[in-house]
Amino acid sequence: MNNELVMAICVSELPASGRFQSVQKVLLEDSWNCLKDTFTERELEAAQSVIDECRALGIVALPVTDPMYPKSLRESEAPPPVLYLKGSLTGLMSKIAVAVVGARSATVDGCVRVSELSEELARCNIVVVSGLALGIDGAAHRGALNSGSGHSTVAVLAHGLDMVYPPSHTGLAGRIVDTGGLLISEYPPRTKPMKHHFLARNRIVAGLSRGVIVAEAGERSGSLVTAQFAINSGRDVFALVGEAQDDASIGCQNLVEQGAIPIASASGVLREYGIDLARSLSERAKPRKVVLGLASFMEMTGVSFHELLRLELDGIIERTAGNQVKVSASLIGK
Repeated sequence: MNNELVMAICVSELPASGRFQSVQKVLLEDSWNCLKDTFTERELEAAQSVIDECRALGIVALPVTDPMYPKSLRESEAPPPVLYLKGSLTGLMSKIAVAVVGARSATVDGCVRVSELSEELARCNIVVVSGLALGIDGAAHRGALNSGSGHSTVAVLAHGLDMVYPPSHTGLAGRIVDTGGLLISEYPPRTKPMKHHFLARNRIVAGLSRGVIVAEAGERSGSLVTAQFAINSGRDVFALVGEAQDDASIGCQNLVEQGAIPIASASGVLREYGIDLARSLSERAKPRKVVLGLASFMEMTGVSFHELLRLELDGIIERTAGNQVKVSASLIGK
């Protein structure tokens, strides 16, 4: 595969429709070679620059043809040609993913409910997907992190991964990565957050997820766009309903009238997916693991960074804070 061609789609001057058609052509032929005459030398040079910058920033660029690319997103509406990643793919690849979205100007009660719901989902081995925005998104990520479960949450960003928006969530983004979660974007480094990026980002949130929970959505809430993307991609839509039918929840009420599944807590989602809450929360014996520095582990095993992702997927290693990995003690004879 030609890495420059992978990046060229993203940095080229093709309109959005042209990029989508290029992706469909690549998927149909299962090869990037069909695009080799599409881009100019200048665009290919710009693509190589993006590759170099990603490498320097520790960002992984995952093309749509890579087997590690999330299958649910590849099969969704307008999958991005390339995903940029910081963190671990393990949660997305090994667990059910459920998105939790809602108002930025959420009420305190709404944030508390969403935090509790997300914590319970994460305790039941469900990865919580959201957009790292203020309000409901932030509450969803924090709730999942409070579960103490690894790989518990994924944040989809509307800009390059060399920054965090809003800046007040920089610490939250760091916690997500440090606990085995994932930051993900369709935009290369140095891409600023633009209004239309946030709407486009919603299709990725929906595409990664088996279901989408909408909380505190007003009549014109952007989270309703995420719900529509979910419907278009054949995902489940849940509406977190409250006691009062006020302006903060009228969007959720409308969704229920249109066929969304009303829920009052995480148990409604768990029942829908046939998950036994008591059994999921029971303690399970885990093999003892030892912690090694990432550099030491890679030197000892000779694995590449790309192979490292595959080892994570297979559950052989687990990346942790401080650039370290957990490895089964039986694997190294300790």
